[in-house]
Amino acid sequence: TPCEHVEKMCEWKEWMNKEYPNPNNPNQNETYANLRDTYEFCEVPMGIECSMAGVDSLEIPFESFAQEGVTCDVNSGLYCDASQLSGFFAVCYDYEIRVKCCWEECVTPPTTTETTTVTTATPPTTTEATTFSTTTTTTPTTAETTTVSTTMPPTTTETTTTPPTTAATTPCEHVEEMCEWKEWMNKEEPSTSNPNQNETYANLRDTYEFCETPMDIQCSMSGMDTLDIPFESFAQEGVICDMSSGLYCDASMLPGKGQICLA
Repeated sequence: TPCEHVEKMCEWKEWMNKEYPNPNNPNQNETYANLRDTYEFCEVPMGIECSMAGVDSLEIPFESFAQEGVTCDVNSGLYCDASQLSGFFAVCYDYEIRVKCCWEECVTPPTTTETTTVTTATPPTTTEATTFSTTTTTTPTTAETTTVSTTMPPTTTETTTTPPTTAATTPCEHVEEMCEWKEWMNKEEPSTSNPNQNETYANLRDTYEFCETPMDIQCSMSGMDTLDIPFESFAQEGVICDMSSGLYCDASMLPGKGQICLA
C-alpha cells in the first residue's frame, strides 16, 4: 500500500574546511562546488552555518567577526575575497561551514490504545462508641498569709555634666581603590616581512601612556568586540596574552607554512 504518513527529516552535516588562507593565497573558497570532491552532502542544502575555525557559532554570531568581502550563502556556500578587505596587506580568516540536509521518509504513525477504567464504590462503615464519665469533688482549703512592710529611706543621686569636646582632625579612615580601563593599543601590523606581532608593555610605552603595573588585561583582534566574543575562542596558536607583560604572537608557532599573525 502507499505510504500514509510522510515526514520531513533534517540533519546538520559535519563542519567543512578545505582551504587555509595564507599570503600566497589570501582568499578562501569554501563554496559547494569546491567542497564536493572532499566532502559528501546533499545536492540542495536547506540551511547553512558559517564560522571561523575554532569559534563556537552557536554562542557567537558569524556577523560579529566576519570580515568585509565574505559571502555566506545557502545557495552557494562561503567565499572570502581578500581584495575586499581593508588594510595594505590582508588575508582572509580561516573559515568553515556546515549545511543542513533534509529528506522525506515514510513513518508509521503510532497506534492508539483505549483504556477503560472501572471504579467500584465501597459503602461507608459505621462504628458505635459508648463514653463513661466520672465526676470528682474537691474541698477548697484556707491558708493564712502574714505581710511585713519595711520602709527604706530615700536615696540622693548626684549628676555631673561634662562639657562637649571638639574632635581633633584625624587621617582619612576610608581609602578606596579606583580603576579604569585605558584605550585599546595596537602598534604593529603583521606582514609577510614581519609576520609576528609585538604588543608587549615594553614595546608600547614609547607610543601609549599607561600605568607601570597594570592590574588586568584584555586582548582582542582588531575590529572585534571582546566583550561579546571571548579572546580564547579565536586566538591563534602561539599567542600569549599575559597581564604581566602584554601580548605577543609568534608566527612560527602557527600551523602551515608562511603564516602571519592576525592584527
